[in-house]
Amino acid sequence: MVKTIANAERLLKIGGRLGEAIDPPLRPELVEQITIAAGATGAVLLQNDTRTRDVPRTVGVDEFNTPLI
Repeated sequence: MVKTIANAERLLKIGGRLGEAIDPPLRPELVEQITIAAGATGAVLLQNDTRTRDVPRTVGVDEFNTPLI
């Protein structure tokens, strides 16, 4: 497993854009930018008040995605 270091400056910049997540077409790009800045394999944007299978996520998450029964 390769360790990566998060880019704090980039994460802070993206944090200032989280309000954009209210606009659905902007969500995938925002999640992808968070993934890159965090040095992560993938990311998912979850809502705390809604349960749905259709969540913004990066391609890296698909490898770990298991079907819900």
